[in-house]
Amino acid sequence: MVGSRCNLNRMSDVTRILGEIKAGDPQAAEQLLPMVYNEPRRPAARDLSGESFGQTLQPTTRVHEAYLRLDHAFFNFLRGIVSLTIMDRNTTSRGA
Repeated sequence: MVGSRCNLNRMSDVTRILGEIKAGDPQAAEQLLPMVYNEPRRPAARDLSGESFGQTLQPTTRVHEAYLRLDHAFFNFLRGIVSLTIMDRNTTSRGA
């Protein structure tokens, strides 16, 4: 339960900082970057510690890969929304 409470606190911190960024606080982004970049490195480092000797991946590499996958997934999500919107407009313009 303590771990989930800690995660909720971090999530509310991220939400608060995002609000500060939106409000124009120039220092807010400096607070956010360590939270969204360094935080995922901990579990990545823990996972990699169990790997065999000589593996070349670093925690930072795993974090970069995860963000690239998220970016790709988000792009596909947006592309799907645009496609549905276009299909809806085409259907509406045809009077269907």
